Amino acid sequence: MNSRKTSNKILTTLLVLLVALFVAAVPSGAEQNKKEKENHPTKPSAPPPKQVRPATPSVQRTNSPPTQVQPHVNATTVRPSGGAGASTRTNPSEFKFEKPKDRPTGGVGTNPPTAVHGGPGTYNPAVRPSGGGGTNPPTAVHGGPGTYNPAVRPSGGGGTNPPTAVHGGPGTYNPAVRPSGGVGTNPPTAVHGGPGVNRPAFRPPPNAARVAAPGGGVTYRGGKGQQWTVDRNNHVTGFSRPGMQASFRPDGRVHSVQVTRPDHSVMTVNHGLHGGCQTVAVRPGGVRVVTYGRNRGFTERPLTRPGGYISRTYVVGGRPYVHVYRPYYYHGVHYYRYVPAHYYRPAYYQWAYNPWRRPVVFSWGWGPAPWYGYYGGYLAPAPVYPTAALWLTDFLLAENLKLAYENRREYENQQVAATPEVSAGPQQVTLTPEVKAAIAEEVRQQLAAEQAAAAQPSQPPEPNAPPPTVGNEVAPPALDPNQRMFVVSENLDAMEGGQPCALTPGDVIYRTGDNLIDGNKVAVNVLTSKAGDCPANSATEIDVNVLQEMHNQFREQIDAGLQTMATNQGQNGLPSGPPPGAVAVPEGTAPPDPSAGSELTQQQQEADQAEGEAQQGSGGS
Repeated sequence: MNSRKTSNKILTTLLVLLVALFVAAVPSGAEQNKKEKENHPTKPSAPPPKQVRPATPSVQRTNSPPTQVQPHVNATTVRPSGGAGASTRTNPSEFKFEKPKDRPTGGVGTNPPTAVHGGPGTYNPAVRPSGGGGTNPPTAVHGGPGTYNPAVRPSGGGGTNPPTAVHGGPGTYNPAVRPSGGVGTNPPTAVHGGPGVNRPAFRPPPNAARVAAPGGGVTYRGGKGQQWTVDRNNHVTGFSRPGMQASFRPDGRVHSVQVTRPDHSVMTVNHGLHGGCQTVAVRPGGVRVVTYGRNRGFTERPLTRPGGYISRTYVVGGRPYVHVYRPYYYHGVHYYRYVPAHYYRPAYYQWAYNPWRRPVVFSWGWGPAPWYGYYGGYLAPAPVYPTAALWLTDFLLAENLKLAYENRREYENQQVAATPEVSAGPQQVTLTPEVKAAIAEEVRQQLAAEQAAAAQPSQPPEPNAPPPTVGNEVAPPALDPNQRMFVVSENLDAMEGGQPCALTPGDVIYRTGDNLIDGNKVAVNVLTSKAGDCPANSATEIDVNVLQEMHNQFREQIDAGLQTMATNQGQNGLPSGPPPGAVAVPEGTAPPDPSAGSELTQQQQEADQAEGEAQQGSGGS
């Protein structure tokens, strides 16, 4: 009995031990799950999808012209009555504009650097003329996407946004086919060598007073009234002495020189960033002498006739010709407006305004010309000409490119001993048919204005108003709301994104502003430019006087083209038209200045002497 009880106790104890061992060996479910989570963490669940905000529709920016700027009397939009080809001119405010992406931080108005003009991004290959590739080519200099940001336009420059889809596309420039004897380098970029790149550091004369200048520079004052301004690298940026002030570019080249002459007249010499030199002297008696390098310039004199007219005797390559202008005031600033020497019969203007009966093929014969070997990739003549306006467009573009080539060649001849400049590469941006069509439309508007003036011979072509005074203000034609496109006709320095850049003849700009900025400037956008110039789609500001001179040159070149067509009707592919019947305009004619040639030569010699003195004086000791 006792043995049985003892056995049961032993069995019971063993069972309890077995159960305890089993429980200890198997963890609880919560512990098991915890261990599994530690060993195999569960992937986090995907966050709920974001609520996408609807895309903001692009806003078409339109700016009505200010009330104070009225269309000019000679910039009428009257169309020839009847006939085919009535104008369907697009109002500049109707140009649609795609809102650009946000610019990167680091400077208002700067375009993200790309490899070339045009840049990536917004260019639409669908609107490229046939034959063009789908992307713009990279270059090594300048850039920026093909977007124009109205948000960075300087304050006060209202107006309309320019068309942005009319530029781009690589050119067909082939350096291998450049005619022999032409300039041997591609158009320069903004990176210059120049004679002063490796110039020595400035050595001030003994006993010169030294004054520290903001930004790390120094000003030295000599004992004879001289003054030198030196940058932080100890290179001279400015020099002055009694009767002279000069400034220098970072590479040591002369930027400007101003000299007060013994007769108290002032002569100013300005060198462009990409060549081109303009020297202006205002002499007693209201005489102004302007030279553009060594082979071109004019003398300007007041005419003894009512209205304050002035004549300019131009001398180009030794050949003189005369144009007449009438001065006006606008916001207290003096400007000049071109007065034509003759008008043609209204029927001739209508023939030039309307489409021709059939498109014509015209051979310009530019192939052997050195300027065309240099800029041939930029200007491709139209394969056919359906209108005189398109023919005149190629005519005036070619005239400006000839001038750009002459300026460039003269500049390079002066830099024979200079370090070679960085080339912009073999490819040229090409003027697209869209840009040329927009220029041709401006030509048609001018033809319409001249036809309207020619149809009213009883009325003088110029307002019969008293001589210009500050109180008699008339807005210049360059600010006419219908006048937006401009072809650059002289070398200009501009600023883009806080950096200097150049515009040269043949570049095309679009006026975006209607209101004056900083006194007498207006906002513009570069539509298309040659390699190395201010990049396409860049925004800058230009003096209204300069813009008006572009407009004057535009009208003068149209008149020269009309005369060429009148002389060559029915020849060389041009169609026959009605007799031109030129009628002289007394207000637009004047005799040439017989002393113009000698005065221009003398002024250029004085400019050379002043530059030499400035360079010598900038050396210090």
